[in-house]
Amino acid sequence: MSDVKTYLVAVLQGLLTELDFNDIEIKISQINYETIKVNINCDNNALLIGKNGYVLSSLQNLSNCYLSSKFHRHYIVKVDVNDYFQRQESNLINLAKNTAKKVLFTKNDMALLPMPNNQRRIIHNELKKFDKVISESQGSGNKRNIVIKYLESSEI
Repeated sequence: MSDVKTYLVAVLQGLLTELDFNDIEIKISQINYETIKVNINCDNNALLIGKNGYVLSSLQNLSNCYLSSKFHRHYIVKVDVNDYFQRQESNLINLAKNTAKKVLFTKNDMALLPMPNNQRRIIHNELKKFDKVISESQGSGNKRNIVIKYLESSEI
């Protein structure tokens, strides 16, 4: 596993250097047999994260592709910058809870703003904990969002 970690550090260091990031610090930890967590810190973390985390997600996808190609097996690489994804997940869970409470109180459906599938998944999973609401994704592409609907007692 150390050769995988060494290779991943070299790839990320090379990519980030090519993209003109400086003072790059990469920490790698193994969560389980196939999952590797990477935490990056550099001179411009906001630029590395990108709008809504899209640059960071792309870097994560590239890391997965590089490892799969080099070692001919599936790895799950979770790339994060200063715990951005962890904070984002916490914010999404709070959004789901607060919106579900509003739907339960008003008994009216509510639509959330469009978001990527990984963010929608977090919201759907959190809303499963509520008995009288359901969530559905609607729309397509960049305009896909979640609608949280109130369930009458007879629909449960």
